[in-house]
This record gives sequence, C-alpha cells and structure tokens, in this order.
Amino acid sequence: MDKILKWFVCVVLFIGNIALAEEVDAVRGAGDTYLKSYHREMQEDKDQLVDPEKERYVSWWYELLSNNQYNDTEVKSTYRTREVLIQILSVQIQKVTHPVKSSPNILQDSRVLGGEKSGESSMLDVLFPGYTLSGEALKALTLAQPTSNIEVLRHQQYLIKEMMQIPSLHEKLPALLQSLKEYEPTVISLFDKSDFVHSSDVRERVNTNGNPTFQRKIYNTIANGFFKGANHFLSALSGASMVTVALNPFLLDSNYCSCKFLGNAAFSVFSLGFQFLTLGVDYYLKKMREVNEMTLYRSIRVRLDILSYFLREVLELRDLTNLPEELRLEFNGEEMALIESFLNGSEWLMTKDPKAQINYLNYASEILWYSFELKQAIARALYLSGKVDMYQAIARRMNASGNPDDGQLTFVQFKQKPVINARKLWNPVLDPTNVVTNDISLEARDTCLTRDLDWSFIPETCAAGSEPSLRNALLSGCNGSGKSTMMRAITVNSIFLAQVFGIATAESFQTGLFHMIYSHMDKYDQTGEFSSYEGELEQAVQMLVDADALESDQNMLVCFDELFSNTDPEESLYVTNKVLNAMSQKLRTINIVSSHYDVDTYGIDSDNEFARMHMHVEKVNDTLIKTYQLRPGQSKETNGLFYLMEKFRFFPDVYSELKLLMERGDDE
Repeated sequence: MDKILKWFVCVVLFIGNIALAEEVDAVRGAGDTYLKSYHREMQEDKDQLVDPEKERYVSWWYELLSNNQYNDTEVKSTYRTREVLIQILSVQIQKVTHPVKSSPNILQDSRVLGGEKSGESSMLDVLFPGYTLSGEALKALTLAQPTSNIEVLRHQQYLIKEMMQIPSLHEKLPALLQSLKEYEPTVISLFDKSDFVHSSDVRERVNTNGNPTFQRKIYNTIANGFFKGANHFLSALSGASMVTVALNPFLLDSNYCSCKFLGNAAFSVFSLGFQFLTLGVDYYLKKMREVNEMTLYRSIRVRLDILSYFLREVLELRDLTNLPEELRLEFNGEEMALIESFLNGSEWLMTKDPKAQINYLNYASEILWYSFELKQAIARALYLSGKVDMYQAIARRMNASGNPDDGQLTFVQFKQKPVINARKLWNPVLDPTNVVTNDISLEARDTCLTRDLDWSFIPETCAAGSEPSLRNALLSGCNGSGKSTMMRAITVNSIFLAQVFGIATAESFQTGLFHMIYSHMDKYDQTGEFSSYEGELEQAVQMLVDADALESDQNMLVCFDELFSNTDPEESLYVTNKVLNAMSQKLRTINIVSSHYDVDTYGIDSDNEFARMHMHVEKVNDTLIKTYQLRPGQSKETNGLFYLMEKFRFFPDVYSELKLLMERGDDE
C-alpha cells in the first residue's frame, strides 16, 4: 500500500506538473491556430501516437536506419503528435514583459501561422526551416508574444549574433537535431494520456515492478524461484497421476475380459481425456497470455529503446558547451541518476534481447517507471532542443542573407517615436526566391525624402520636387496588385519579426517600438451579431479609444484593408473621411489604410494627413501587368472591367458593351 501511495505521489508531482502548469493565453491561442492548418490532412489519425499492432523492434530498426536503408522514410508525425507537443511546449513558455496589445484575429490577419485551408506551415518555419518537430512548433508559439521591451529584443539579437559566430555548431548541430527528430513522435507518446502506457494494465505492472528496493529484489527472486519450483512439482505430480490412471485397470483386475476391467478401462479413458482437455485449455490460455504479454512487452520496448536513443543524443547536446548559456541543457543530480539508471536498464534489454523475442515484461515495466519519473527532464529536453533548433536556423539564414536572390534579412534599429523606414522590404510569408522588394518611409519630420524613378528614398533636406515625409499612408491600387501583401509585409516585419527577434526581411529596417497593433485585413461577419461594416466600425472606434489612452512614450501601428468598403459608397466616403481625420490627429500612431476609391475625394483636412501611395500596374496592349511596386500618388488604373471582360468573353453582346465602356474610360 505504501509503495502504491509513493508511486501515486510521484505521478502527481513529476508527471502531472506538465499538465497542471499555467499556459499563457496568447500561447494557447497560437497553438490552436497553428494546429488548425494540419487538422484537415490529419483528421483521420488514431488517438494513439504509436500503434502497437504495427510497431517495429527498435534496436533492429535502428541498425537498418544506420545502414541508410530507411533514411528516406518520412518520420511519422500525426496531428495528435503535434497536439501533445504543443501542450508540452506551451506550459514552458513564460509570459514576456511588456507584451504588445493586439486586435482580435491578428494571427489570422497576418498569416504568420499559415492557412487553415491551404495547410501551410508557419511563417518562421518557412523562413527559417529547422530540423526538429519541437523547433517547428516552438517557432509558431513564439510568435504569440511580441514585446515592446527593448532589453528583451536586444537580448534576442545578441543570441542570434552569438549563434552566427559559432561555425563549428553549424557543422555538428544539423546531424544531432535530425537524429532527435527521428525519435520525437515516439517520445512524445509518453505524454499522451490516451496512449496504452497509461492504461490500467501497464500502470498496475509499473506499480508492482517500478523502482524495487534491494530487499524487494531479493524477495522477488526467492518468490519467483519458489513459484517456478512449485509449478514443476505440480507438473510432475500431474504426470504421475495420469500414469496411475492409465495403469489403474491393469493393477486392479487381471481378467481383461471382465466387466469390472472394461468399466475401469472406460473410466480411465474418460479421466485421461478430461485431463488432456484440461491441459489443452490451460496450455491455450497460457499461450494466449504469453502472446498478450509479448505484444505488451514489444510495445513498451519500442518506447524504451527510442527514449534511450533520444536521451543519448540529448546528452550530446548538453555537452555542447560553446552554446550561449541560455540555450544550454542542464540536468540536476537526481535527474542524471535517473537517466543513468534508465540507460543502463534499456541497454541491458537491447543487449539481451535486441529484437524483443524474449519476454522480459517485468523488467521492461521497471525501466518504464524511470521514464515516467523523467517526464519533466524529457519535456525540458524537447523544449530546449527546439529552442536550439530555432536559433540555429535563424542564425544560419542570417549568415546567408547576403544573397539578394534568397531574400535579404537584417537586424532592426529601434527608435522611440512612431516610424517605419525600410529599404528593399519584402513579405516573409511569401516564397523568398520569388518576392518583389519595396522601399517605404513613414515618419513625421521636418526633413523631406527625395525620390528617384525607382521610388528609393534618400534622406536629405527638403528640395524642389521633393515631398514631405508623412507618418500615415493611403494605399490604392487594382485588385490583386499587392496592397494587402504590402500591408502584411509592414505588419509582420514591424511586429512579428522586429518585436519578437529584432530582425526584419529587408536590406535595412528602422522602426519605432509599437505597444499596440490593430490589423483589420479580412472581413469577419458574425452571423446574428454584426455585419462586416459594423465590425469595421467597432474596430475603428476601439482603435481611436486606445490611441487616446496611449502614454507619451507609447506607439501604435494600424492597418485597415479597404476600410468601410462593405456599405453604401456615398456613406462609406463620409464615414471614412471622419475616421481618417480622427486617425491622423493621433500623433503616436502610424496608420496605413488601403482603398479602391480616389483617395483625394476623402478631403482629409488635418496637418498630419496621409501620404498617397499606390501599387503600380502598367497597361500593355489592353492588358494590365502587375509590378507589385510601391509608387507615390493615387492609382490611375482599375482592373474591374478587365475581369468582367474575361468572364464574359463568350457572351458577345455583353463583351462588346464592356469593351466600349473601357475604351470610353481610357479616352477620358
């Protein structure tokens, strides 16, 4: 009873801590958003991470893997694997100081965690591909907590620079991290409550065999010997009894033709038949029990062997002393003693029974007890190995960022006032080998920015032909010309890269520290609650209220895509005029608003008005070619009629009217 109570307390204190730890709300939300992109393709997965009916003997499998026979095999990573991994990692991420307050649906608006419908990976995993599942999941969870704490951001830049300056790590780490990924799905199964290792049968065996004392081991050895001897004695006694029954007719009567002899012989045959039947049933039940025990033993062995390989690789990672101190993995004395006991026990099993053909179930249950005791250490190993993977991936990409064809990256320069100055900015959510870069400057100041034909800004004093640099921007352009992509590039770089890691996808990037971010890129209808227009209006009012509440040293970034486009055009212009005028008077905000309307009709009358910009398209042979380049001024082109003509090209009457209408517009 005392042993059971002791084991239960260990489960609560050591195993339960992972599940009971407090999760940061933002991190939990990011985990849910991240998982949605995988749910469609993985919704048919079973609950168990490892299927006992299809498991391989790991020692034998590992030997084949070492011989490169299975190196091209994709590691099994199910939706359930990721779900449990998110739980393991989430509870270890502490809430950052001075988190950036954001509008609802910011992660969906910015697309940084991929798309639920497309099944895309998170932005950081695309931008900085790593090696481990833990690293991939940790990148997604880290995006949940941008911070306005400059010291934290400088420390992030320091960690990345430190990793960039250790070339020896970039030679050893990839192989080490890749080997960890091979074992992660099975190791993660130890934390899954639906996995069979948490079943009552396994728990009962672990209770019985887990961590026995020396006296208990002596007692078990004597008891096992006694029961084996008793079993052999009973078998011999049963055999002697059967011989006696068989000889009984011959011993009692020498007249082999008498009725008594025949009766005794018939009784002996019946008795022997019944005993053989009993032995057959007992043998069958014994074999069934052995088969079940072997299945259980092999399933436990898969986890024990994989965990053994995982811990050996983790110890190699711990020995990398040239890692930055924050990224080093450490175990205390008690954890190291448990790890050594586990590794010694699992190595004995691998040596004595490499292919899991001999039933060492009781001993395997004892070793499984150590894996339960090591759950906190294993969870920390998953977290820190993922963290190392994340920073080495960022450092590797930063070292290679000098190649413009792969998309340049830079360390951010932070300022106190609201400002965004970027040269060759690109959207990291897109393929870096196929992006268009742009220069942009949003900053209220006395100096002006002179433009050349490529819209590249060169800071200098105001001169003839130059325009003042404004803090806000009204962005126009055709459908699909890149307005939303440009706005997301600004949001993602200013918040989810600059204020998470202190980096940006640009040749150079200077930004203020933003304390609030309002992004309203997609339209969200709440059936029975409010329309898209009402939702936009509510967002705008709340943004203005929060802008008024900003302290003198706090800044806000606001991005509205096609503001108030879901209502009557005349009313839209009126409402937009009032809202933009109110926005422009908030001196601690940078406001970027896109629209299809001619923005000059808005009639902004504030001194801090919006700079007019557009995404440029060129008309060639009655075709609009999108350049995805940012240009000054209002867009002069629209592609609405072009799309209509394309859809109605098989309807001559409608097509001719549309073409005439378009030509009339060109003449004007």
